[in-house]
Amino acid sequence: MKASPFYKVLGVIAAALLQGACLMGPDDSHSNPGPNVAQGSHRNEVAVDRDPLRLTLETDRTGYEQGQPVDITFTVSNPSHHAMTLSFVNGQEHDIEILDSHDNVVANSSFGRMYTMALHDRTIAPGHEVTYRWTWDQTGNNDEPLSPGHYQVRARLTESEGRRSGTLDFEIVHTP
Repeated sequence: MKASPFYKVLGVIAAALLQGACLMGPDDSHSNPGPNVAQGSHRNEVAVDRDPLRLTLETDRTGYEQGQPVDITFTVSNPSHHAMTLSFVNGQEHDIEILDSHDNVVANSSFGRMYTMALHDRTIAPGHEVTYRWTWDQTGNNDEPLSPGHYQVRARLTESEGRRSGTLDFEIVHTP
């Protein structure tokens, strides 16, 4: 029996959703890859406790040349002695946001992505962590490169509690 065009399109959409969910999943490895930090630069990190979780946000530098990729790591760790279960309403577990000097969100890791529409839970065992990474290309949600200036990055879990990390400041400088 030959599939109708509707079912062919539906199959393509389902495959794209599944691929997106796989690509956007967390990096559960607990290795520390060590960022590639240029000479004279240093890591930028903030950690906050959101009972009972610890949210750590990190960039590989504090300043970037215009167009230089920004490596961002968001780690959710469970320092407690009990497993912590987070409930999500879809396949999205986090979002990383870039804010301009007026606190407007100008870019975020979830922009333009599709997520599975299924409830799910993630349990973080005592002493374990889940790490999410995003390499941002300094392009805004409008697909335009951002101008040099002062920016902040923050991250949040998209579960019902909506826990947020602290914010980190960084600069984009003009390159001659």
